[in-house]
Amino acid sequence: MKRTKIEWTDQTDNIIVPKIGGWFCRKCSPGCDHCYAEAINQNAFFHGNMRPYEVAGSVPELKLRTDILASWSNQRKPRRHFVSSMTDVFGEWIPRSWIFRFLDAMASTPRQTFQVLTKRAGNMAEHVTAWLDERGADRIPLNIWLGFTAENQMCFNARWRKIEPLVHRLGVVFVSAEPLLEAIVLPSEFLALKWRAQVIVGGESGDEARPMHPEWVRGLQNQCDAAEVCFFFKQWGEWSPRAKICGAGTDFQSLDPQCKRWPKVIRLGEHGKDTRLCENCTPDAGEEVYVQRVGKKAAGRILDNCTWQQMPYAHGICRVCGCTEFEACEGGCYWIDSEQTLCSECDPRTRTRPVAGLSGKVGAL
Repeated sequence: MKRTKIEWTDQTDNIIVPKIGGWFCRKCSPGCDHCYAEAINQNAFFHGNMRPYEVAGSVPELKLRTDILASWSNQRKPRRHFVSSMTDVFGEWIPRSWIFRFLDAMASTPRQTFQVLTKRAGNMAEHVTAWLDERGADRIPLNIWLGFTAENQMCFNARWRKIEPLVHRLGVVFVSAEPLLEAIVLPSEFLALKWRAQVIVGGESGDEARPMHPEWVRGLQNQCDAAEVCFFFKQWGEWSPRAKICGAGTDFQSLDPQCKRWPKVIRLGEHGKDTRLCENCTPDAGEEVYVQRVGKKAAGRILDNCTWQQMPYAHGICRVCGCTEFEACEGGCYWIDSEQTLCSECDPRTRTRPVAGLSGKVGAL
């Protein structure tokens, strides 16, 4: 367990790790090309095992951190847990028995919220369906948020097709469009989820970071806003939009391709990187979009003078009987504490007289 600076969560719990130390994963799509987890794992300073995250290859002997699973029930303060930021817990190298164990641990800790992110949406849908069927449950507990990454339209379409048949059995569904590598059009079926859905957008960081077009971000924000879907802008990454560059015009075609100081400024076309410019080059006036490499910290996370950090509906779940605002106890249900963890039917003190309900949208739009 580790408190984290990731803006959309409170802590990271890497529950599956190699016995030799460090972490393990496999690359599977363009978003993996410059994987931050691989870079950390290949750095001895961070106690990595120096192994690359290859597309294929041998799997080291792994272990399930049962101590972390057990610790969840001892945490009194509700937190959002990003489960396994350094690997994919629905990877084909993970035994189903382990998946069932950590899902059981999450379900038994309703005060904590677990954000489980994968690039292998088909595996996730298959394992979660099997877990629900074996446990005789109609839907996944509302404190387990399932998400998938989508760096481009093709990845979104492929992964959403795997998740969509399971949506009626899920609570919150979130998409991590980080790194965002092209414009994405969200389907109407996803937008229909409204406050149950969240889109997290972020640019790439690191030495080989690819730039993100500002209009790709605005496009997703506009779609979410119109459909009442939660939108969270995490970061611009290494490249920040450059609104104005002073100086005389420059002929892009005549730039020296051997310029040692590029790429400091990049002109972005509709579909991505168009022309690289050196630090001293000044673009022509016009409607083109330019981004400048300033570093992740300087680029920040402000979009159109706003910080976007909308979170999905945080449902109340009774810690005794497990009822929710949508599946109330037989005699009716209202919350008697501000954390929404004890309903009226489970506290004898409230059965003789009604108490003002505290349920409602928490941290939502």
